[in-house]
Amino acid sequence: MELSSDLTKQYDANIHTLHPSIVYTKPSFEKENPLDYADLNQEQKELFVTQTEKENVSFGLSQYYYNSDLEMNFNHRLAWVHFPKEKFNRGDVNNELGYEGENLSLYSNLFYSLDKNKIHSLTTSLGYNQSNYDIMFTHFYNYDFVLDQEKTSFINTAFTHNYNKHNQWFFN
Repeated sequence: MELSSDLTKQYDANIHTLHPSIVYTKPSFEKENPLDYADLNQEQKELFVTQTEKENVSFGLSQYYYNSDLEMNFNHRLAWVHFPKEKFNRGDVNNELGYEGENLSLYSNLFYSLDKNKIHSLTTSLGYNQSNYDIMFTHFYNYDFVLDQEKTSFINTAFTHNYNKHNQWFFN
């Protein structure tokens, strides 16, 4: 359930939208009888989705900037997500930022745990594109301190070259 509003104002050729929101999420699968994670073998555990949606309340403020062609070139979302029925219930702060320029794109999405005073997850990417090629660098970090204390961190690079309108090559 969401209670929100959109406040929009034009500045010269640009448009700014402010979106305050309160969102309550109660997953419908709580009444199902899923498999117990402890009863799975190791191969099944590796395939099992453990980060499912939990009951939460989120208070957020988002803002978006559009150019005169109504193309979004900047967005920023800040939210506090509270988990009332969880052991760690102070919640997370989510800060998401995106920029789309003519040839440059930047994206960052941070989740910070107020209970642990640590970064839970961070995804950052930087992209550069021209008419015949794209370059992208992405870094992903995740610290799963709730389930298994495991940290994951990796960098991905991608390059795509379009040598005509029908053919391209790429590498990751």
